[in-house]
Amino acid sequence: MKTMKLIYATVLANIGLLSSSANAAANAATAARGLRSGANQYNMYIGKACRGDRWGHDKGTYHSYEDVTLEWCAQECQHEGWRCEGFEYNKRKNKCEIHTEYGGYFEPGTNSDLLCAWKY
Repeated sequence: MKTMKLIYATVLANIGLLSSSANAAANAATAARGLRSGANQYNMYIGKACRGDRWGHDKGTYHSYEDVTLEWCAQECQHEGWRCEGFEYNKRKNKCEIHTEYGGYFEPGTNSDLLCAWKY
């Protein structure tokens, strides 16, 4: 899981969702706890699935895309502007979910293939 955190943090820093830093490991540790990403205003959770309610029963409203990269997913959310409230990315499945209504919650778990990012 530590390797996936480092990969996610590096990719997100490269596309501007995490502040760039000479120390990618520090970014990975921050991202693993959940973070506010500065100018782009995301709370990010590695190893968590985005959910529409605090109990994790509601997956929310989203558009799903397959065979895409994390970079594409994050940039698509930015491109959609106010219509995107957050995104979920599954590295193993190369799957992106662009959430169109704010949930702000995530499903507990430790699946390092997942990243949940909610705008705030």
